[in-house]
Amino acid sequence: MAKSGEISFYRKFGEERNLTPEALYNYFINKPYSDGNYWSSLLILDLAQMLKIMPDSKPNGETRLLDIGCGSGWSSEFFARRGYNVLGLDICPDFIDTAKDRIWRCKASGLDLYMDFVVNDYEEAIPPYGKFDVITAYDTLHHITDERRAIRNLFECLNSGGVMITMEPGINHGKTQNAKEAKRVYNTTERDMAPITQIEAMREAGFGTVETYYRYGHFPMLNLSDSDNVTKQWETFINIAHGVSNGYTALVLGKKDGVQSDYYTFDLQREIASRVLCSLYDSGKLEHGIADNLIQIAHAFKHSRWIKLGRKLGFLKSINVDKL
Repeated sequence: MAKSGEISFYRKFGEERNLTPEALYNYFINKPYSDGNYWSSLLILDLAQMLKIMPDSKPNGETRLLDIGCGSGWSSEFFARRGYNVLGLDICPDFIDTAKDRIWRCKASGLDLYMDFVVNDYEEAIPPYGKFDVITAYDTLHHITDERRAIRNLFECLNSGGVMITMEPGINHGKTQNAKEAKRVYNTTERDMAPITQIEAMREAGFGTVETYYRYGHFPMLNLSDSDNVTKQWETFINIAHGVSNGYTALVLGKKDGVQSDYYTFDLQREIASRVLCSLYDSGKLEHGIADNLIQIAHAFKHSRWIKLGRKLGFLKSINVDKL
């Protein structure tokens, strides 16, 4: 059965870790604090970054937010605590049961949040619950088979001027050890989900402005009092900021505003980016094997960004931009 792994993930997760029903419930109800500092900090940083670029919530739950693939609802509660009127969707009934417990738990502690949860396969159709101002897709599109169809469905749910924010694994996600293990153990879908895949799907669906941002949570923390690390920090903008080597990628934001931003055609961008990156690679400033992967995603960005960065690092002083 298609998506059976996603539907049964909650139960299989407990079986794999030999957790009692109570321990399994506590693990998911306590996210994002259930793991060590490393993973907990990544989850919190990701949501903080998404929150930073969202439109502010209006009083009395007027700003509606659709949280797709919400799991146990921890991200939904995060946004609801900020004042959004949140509807969380997930295909796994066990996750939704746990998520609904968050509602009464919050009420018991004196918090009456605007928050609800529904079992739903958003790839097929979105429940008729009206329009939303914000849609969040946090590490969820790579678990479905047709992101274009899903994004079209989600676009229709947005109010004019609304935004959709995605944060997904990158072009090599399916090749990572974690993804391979998840497919083996849980039978979940683990697809590559590059920024350009999301950008093209958003364009096709009708989004006007589409923007991309570095994913802060996967940017390495280096001691900048060490001069060698200053250069290394800059290099990570290229080598690690999109995390091509380990499968992570950027945040993508689409606006339902009817505006077409000034992206170059993808073929032209790919050609420009390829030449710039080849120059970086020839200079010995890119890690071996990373350049080819970067070329595949570079066309999601204006070439001027790569050129400015290259010049700042001293890699591209001899390049004549007009001849690229």
